[in-house]
Amino acid sequence: MTYFTETVYNWIIDYSLSHKERANFNGNPRSLFKYARKNYPASDLNVLGDLCLHIAIRESYSTIPIMNRIFDQNDKTFSCTHAILNFDNIELWIGASSVSTNIEEAVNKAVDNVNYIVSLQSLQTRLYALTSEIDSSWPHKEKLKRLADSNLPIDERFDKIVIPIFIMHNSELITDYDKQKFLDSFEAKIHECREMIKKKGINQGVIGLIDLKVFYFPVSSISQLNDALIEELNS
Repeated sequence: MTYFTETVYNWIIDYSLSHKERANFNGNPRSLFKYARKNYPASDLNVLGDLCLHIAIRESYSTIPIMNRIFDQNDKTFSCTHAILNFDNIELWIGASSVSTNIEEAVNKAVDNVNYIVSLQSLQTRLYALTSEIDSSWPHKEKLKRLADSNLPIDERFDKIVIPIFIMHNSELITDYDKQKFLDSFEAKIHECREMIKKKGINQGVIGLIDLKVFYFPVSSISQLNDALIEELNS
């Protein structure tokens, strides 16, 4: 748990503050961290999953954060949105994190979030929010002009949507940890998780250019993990 909280601690600024907020901040690194900590809603357990998702795709795929976590007009949470830019190609990475006490509920919440993400209204709202949030100082702003072109059909404003799903839940894999059996048990749980997602079904909606990536993260106790993180942030 200590390793986890120390690792997450180092990502709070990257997750909590936009490029504009970091660029315009006047103060030393410690003051910047305190400012980021104030912007992190530590009491919301769902944010823990979103933060872990942010870290996972930044480290695994070197994504570029575009927009931090916001709420849309339906008071639905938008996880932070990232991008991978290859020349003129735009991959939008729109996260769907899920935190729950059991795997079934976590998967159900994750799939519901994905289906909301790929709906036409949600995508239109997301693209509007993206283009209005991006500051002129953002280093890749010019490459994202296509996202804001309302003359283009929505599925021509980007080349691909990647939806990384981060599933975190309390699990006996950790509470009853067995070094000899862990890898086999973990792989079995991943397979179970994938089958549950497949069975529940993802609505492709109006977009055919969708790729799903699943990150599976069992823990002993979500609440204890979050409490340990809050303690680390305030130390």
